[in-house]
Amino acid sequence: MTEANTGCTVDETMGDCAYGSGETRQAFAEAGRTIVAKVPNPSNQGCFPKTAFVLDLEVGSATCPAGQTTQDFRPSPTGGGQFRFAAAVCAVCPLRAQCVRGVGGRTVALHPQERLLQTARAFQASPAFAAYRRRRQVVEQRIARLVQLGIRQARDIGRAKTEFQLLMAAAVANLTYLAATTNQPVAADPGALGLLTVLLALLVVMLNRPLGPGRPIGVPDAFMPARPTSHGRQRPRLPTSFCRPGSRPGF
Repeated sequence: MTEANTGCTVDETMGDCAYGSGETRQAFAEAGRTIVAKVPNPSNQGCFPKTAFVLDLEVGSATCPAGQTTQDFRPSPTGGGQFRFAAAVCAVCPLRAQCVRGVGGRTVALHPQERLLQTARAFQASPAFAAYRRRRQVVEQRIARLVQLGIRQARDIGRAKTEFQLLMAAAVANLTYLAATTNQPVAADPGALGLLTVLLALLVVMLNRPLGPGRPIGVPDAFMPARPTSHGRQRPRLPTSFCRPGSRPGF
């Protein structure tokens, strides 16, 4: 849908941990797509998690933190399976209290998409993943900013008015981000100046766009007075709320 809406080819997709499951990765792999998302961290109620074991999918073996290796694998009809360590081996292990809670040996489940998850975990542990993490944090911060600007609840009734609210909030979120991350005067940065011009043009267009027959959009609150920054410059305070005649109370 993104390619259809923008006319651009998507090289890779970034997502949060909710999109890091094996099923999602399998769907992307079958479609020939690339997804970059953090793999959920497994937990085991205080005992060694699955990631503490070395799972060799080529040989078909599992090695525990104590160095014991097993090739006793029980496949599952639905995919994946389970590695099992002998009870006699685990009984004398000095790390048993940190690994096994029952009286038998340790078992380690193998996910149906274990190979894809292993590849993702390896990439996640590499230095190359740091750049994706930083980019994702910016996205999360902008989403949180949009929530602060009230996008979870429409101010007015009607698709056109709701669209105006969303676009206005997005413009303000981008302007505040630009103002907060620019360490030099905007006039000295052609790229920042161009982005600021585009965003301000969007504001002007949206403010003059009619929402219905003979009913133009009202102008939002004026920009607040400038405030000093840590660099001694005066930066205009951008609006964080908008008031229109007829809007719902509390907005």
